[in-house]
Amino acid sequence: MTATPGLMYLSPPDPCYMSLILIPSTRRRALYIGRYIISGGVLRYIAMKHIIYTFIAFILASCISDDISTSPSHLPLFSDDTLRLGEIWAGELSPTAALTVYNPNSAGIIISSVTVTGRHAECVKLNVDGSSILSSPVEIRQGDSIYILAAAHPLDGGKLDATVNITVNSITLSLPVAASVAAPLTLRDYTVADSQTLSGSVRVFGALTVAPEATLTIEPGTDIYMHDGAEIIVNGSLLAAGTPERQIAVQGDRSGFLAADIPYSILPGQWKGITFSSPKQSELECVSVLNTQQGIALGENASLLLTNCRVANSRGNLVTLGEGARLEAAGCQFTEAAGAIFAVNSATAELYRCTIANNYLFAAPSAAAITLDGAASISATGSIIYRPGAEISPSDISSFDAVFTGCLFGSSGNDDAQLISCLWGTNPMFLLDLETYNFDYRLAHDSPARQSELTPSKLETDRYGVAAPANPPLGAYN
Repeated sequence: MTATPGLMYLSPPDPCYMSLILIPSTRRRALYIGRYIISGGVLRYIAMKHIIYTFIAFILASCISDDISTSPSHLPLFSDDTLRLGEIWAGELSPTAALTVYNPNSAGIIISSVTVTGRHAECVKLNVDGSSILSSPVEIRQGDSIYILAAAHPLDGGKLDATVNITVNSITLSLPVAASVAAPLTLRDYTVADSQTLSGSVRVFGALTVAPEATLTIEPGTDIYMHDGAEIIVNGSLLAAGTPERQIAVQGDRSGFLAADIPYSILPGQWKGITFSSPKQSELECVSVLNTQQGIALGENASLLLTNCRVANSRGNLVTLGEGARLEAAGCQFTEAAGAIFAVNSATAELYRCTIANNYLFAAPSAAAITLDGAASISATGSIIYRPGAEISPSDISSFDAVFTGCLFGSSGNDDAQLISCLWGTNPMFLLDLETYNFDYRLAHDSPARQSELTPSKLETDRYGVAAPANPPLGAYN
């Protein structure tokens, strides 16, 4: 847990009881310890720690003035000028936003009222210094702070219209509540029995199943949000043709931040994934499939064509090809998985100008980027295969129908009959910034992957709409 200024965190040393006490560091003159399940030795430890903390708190508190100011010039500071709830769902209680109210003045101040105004005022719930109802004025002592927590339960989509008004020393300070409320089409354990088209914003609970004789078409610009445990099962055909300007996204439905600076958008395992079980060819273009448990799986004899797509961030394998399955991918990014990026099991994969890399944040990947098994067949041209550790398993691919032509590898190696005109031990120089969770796999201007000798690309643009030059670079991006 990240410590918050003005708060002291106490947690019991015994793992049998994981309560957490949050105490304003100077507001209270005494510290309280909850009921713990402890041994005698731990009890002595806590008792001594309690005495020390109490003594420190007493010394700190004794230095603070008890004077209260009524001057209109003595006002609080806020941790933000807006209570930001982010993107939330209509008909559901939003995540909670926290606002710190700090008193920087030389004397205490009194919050006499906190109200909410605006068209959606009744949708906003507040908690001020631990109370949902401000029944009496709240004092903030010199140098101390309190929290105001806010959540919303809107009924309709659109922008939330609400303002929190805080009155201190006869001065009212107003902070808007910012939220974008989505009211998507909601599908619960839904089966597409015939031809059907989805567009706009869609939220899926349970399984979205395409029946064997059915075709599901997804329009450009569609956003599909998958709830925890949801999945897409394609027993028929799936056609999703986005464009660089109007891309299609299939992702988890969590928004906001897991912690202070960790967005839910980087969290894998938010929904199961997409399973293709039909020999009918499904086609996806400019589609992102993100934050899954098992990525994309092709069952026996299934067929899938991917163009300018992004498949990323799986808690298992990213792409799994079962016996007899066939995958064709051009201009696609396949990145981040706890398992293999490609697990090819007696199946066929044809890759043209794809980027295959693994910077999975939550564990060391348990498999090579590309794993071959059984009668696996793979052909890769003009692609980047770059990850820490093994890139192809087994390392000896002579027993497989496997050919890599004009590819870049991060590992050291040598060309042979199956590895033709490849770049070895080379950093492709992605525009990554993992410190800020920026997983940008486009290439730096001076990337060695730009010095390729590929013939003119069969792809006019990449996923971002950037036109391919006469001699396109390796990987998915121009």
